[in-house]
Amino acid sequence: MKIEEAIKLYCEMYSIDITSAKQRYTDVLNHYNGKGCSKWAEDLRNKWYEALDYEDAAYKLYDDDWYFCDLLACYKIYSSEYIKKVGSLNLTVDTCLDLGCGLGLTTKALEDIGCGRVVGTNLKGTKQYDFCASHIDVLPDHKEAGPVDLVFASEYFEHIYHAGDHLIEILEVNKPKVIVMANAFNAKSFGHFDYFYNLRWSSKVIPLDSYIHHSKMGRMFANILKQSGYEKVKTGFWNDRPNVWQKN
Repeated sequence: MKIEEAIKLYCEMYSIDITSAKQRYTDVLNHYNGKGCSKWAEDLRNKWYEALDYEDAAYKLYDDDWYFCDLLACYKIYSSEYIKKVGSLNLTVDTCLDLGCGLGLTTKALEDIGCGRVVGTNLKGTKQYDFCASHIDVLPDHKEAGPVDLVFASEYFEHIYHAGDHLIEILEVNKPKVIVMANAFNAKSFGHFDYFYNLRWSSKVIPLDSYIHHSKMGRMFANILKQSGYEKVKTGFWNDRPNVWQKN
């Protein structure tokens, strides 16, 4: 599915003005390309950070009428490029789990590069979940997918309050042979937490039952993966994105 088609179908499904949607999608593209942030996008981002003290309220952002414009912009600039890179690795994959699949365009793209059966996950009860359910296989919980060959997570873990614990759970439940991950913990953006709560993993500098600043999350993730038996693949990708980890 192309982005233009997704905008059209989404607007029809939820009675959203398509002209405004196209403009807002362009606004977010400009934002991610460093060309400034429009007032509506700035307001939406501020709405998230103002709600961070109330976790349940914060997650309501994902059902905002215009949040889908950000999802599509992220796919255009980031995820679609990462998927092309994954395709160049010629991995043998029969099953794939697309974590936080947005509007399902990543799921379709992963199928197109030969990832076998691809299942996405999303927040049930939101507009994006219902839209995904209309054209891809989507689940509300990664646990329902069971073991898979590959886990794809683009701009995903930054949106999870218990990000480290969640990664450990995915490795235990889904047992991926390969995990492809592109995190931007240090980017202040829609849906990203400033601090993450840690319960299951600890080190000399990161104790249990603690809050972790976003600047420490990348190193924490690398340590969790190494201790879980994964080795970082030397891909030669620009800026090392996405990271590719393979089970030893």
